Amino acid sequence: MKKVIKRMLLAILITVLFSSCFNTFVDSVRCKEIVSSKGEKVYIKSINWGVTDDKQATIITSDIEKMKTRTDTTGAAHILDPFLYRFKNDTLTLVFSEEKTYEIKEKFKTIKVKYIIVEFSEFWRMKNELGYLLP
Repeated sequence: MKKVIKRMLLAILITVLFSSCFNTFVDSVRCKEIVSSKGEKVYIKSINWGVTDDKQATIITSDIEKMKTRTDTTGAAHILDPFLYRFKNDTLTLVFSEEKTYEIKEKFKTIKVKYIIVEFSEFWRMKNELGYLLP
C-alpha cells in the first residue's frame, strides 16, 4: 500500500513539474482603431507576452490583420512603451522619450504623422496627462 501511495505522489509531482515547463500563458493583444475625417482607418496594435507581459511589440498599420501573433511582428517596435500617441484633426502625433525608437513603415492617404522627442521627465508627465495614451 505504501508503494502505491509513493508512486501516486511521485506521478503527481512529475506531472506538476512538467506541466509548469509548458507555456500556458496567452499573449495580450491590444488594438486601437483611428479613423480620419475621410474614413481612412489606421490601427495601433501591441502584443505583450511573458510571465508579467514584460515583452512587447507595437506597430502602426492600416492592415487590421497584421500582428495577430508574436510570429508576425515585422516592422514593429520591440520595446515596452515605445511611444505615447495622440490623434487630433487627422494628425497622429507620436511622442518619444529621449530618442525616436520607431518609424511607421507605410504612408497614409489622409492621416499626417508627426514625431516629437521630449526629455524623459516630460515624457512621463505627458503619460499621466489626459489625452495621451499608450498603445
